[in-house]
Amino acid sequence: MYRLAQIAQGGKSQWYYFREKDGGSKLILYLCEGCESRETAHDYVLNLKKNKSRVSAISRGMYDEASASYEKRRQFGKSVYGWTLAQKKMFLREINKDFGDVPIQEITEKDVEARLLQIERSGSWKNSYLETFMDIYREARWQGIKVALPAFQKFKRNSRKADVLSERDEKALLSKRNFSNSDLRLMFWLGLCCGLRLGEMRALRAGQFLADKGAIVVDGYINKMGERTKYNKKGSEERPKFRVAFLTENLSKALAAYIEEKGLAGDDFLFTMDEKPFSQSYAYKNFVAAARRAGLLSDGRKISPHSLRYTYITRMRSLLPGETVRKLAGHSSIEMTDYYTRASLGDLIEELSPTKESVERCFGAMEI
Repeated sequence: MYRLAQIAQGGKSQWYYFREKDGGSKLILYLCEGCESRETAHDYVLNLKKNKSRVSAISRGMYDEASASYEKRRQFGKSVYGWTLAQKKMFLREINKDFGDVPIQEITEKDVEARLLQIERSGSWKNSYLETFMDIYREARWQGIKVALPAFQKFKRNSRKADVLSERDEKALLSKRNFSNSDLRLMFWLGLCCGLRLGEMRALRAGQFLADKGAIVVDGYINKMGERTKYNKKGSEERPKFRVAFLTENLSKALAAYIEEKGLAGDDFLFTMDEKPFSQSYAYKNFVAAARRAGLLSDGRKISPHSLRYTYITRMRSLLPGETVRKLAGHSSIEMTDYYTRASLGDLIEELSPTKESVERCFGAMEI
């Protein structure tokens, strides 16, 4: 509900409207810009209710593939990947539940932050909500609506990094008795010795294994929608990324025997169930079950598939320069603009081949 008022300041009279908030317990004052009479102020307020400045009107169709906002995202280099846009739309629905009928000029940073403080969600979820809200503000300005960009405060992330495994932990975890499915054990063994993310393990194809080099090419991952990309995390169709990782002799022999036994061709996925790559939930649950059987989940430790990657990076960093480990792990910084292409694969393998000795020292004691 709105109420009009004429207020004199400095010898000049201006029209304002009050908007009720919190069930009428608060009244917020706003200027009716350019209004010289009660009639024009009344019309101004009526237009506020109907015009394009409402959050729901501004955000209508955002992230749809045929929309102008989608095209702007694409040309400005922001992700237009299906999973990203699906997540954005989910947060858009949440925002419209909270603020859809409110003109964007009337929303304050405090309004949004106070709303999020009331919600039992992770800090990461709340930050994604704020990032989507910022997209709405930018879209409003593109639509000619005069509104300042807010400076939202970031919420603290609640997640804790996965713990690093000791050599004793590794042997206990990857013991045969902990896995009813031996394929899973081999997959996690690869994850440890090559520093793979879970999505990269699940996406492995037979053709990625270079038996003569004792290496694998990590050139994609399976995302949360179950799709395999043609590039690594932080890459894109326009800027594909890949890396190489070397196997221990034991692991290289075991993988070669596995591929031969299964009769796998180059494009065949290595680890499957019902002719599809292992699902995220299936792989994760089996890993946690194996960690529990190995007695690794006591004392509040956080042991997850990502512990394998943390362990790889930590262990290799103790033997190799940071820049070399960065290339092996496929890490990139904000400043980094270069990326690898298939054409440079031979050079990259040659450059990193001396690290095979370090891989052997770190993980060579593992037995099949």
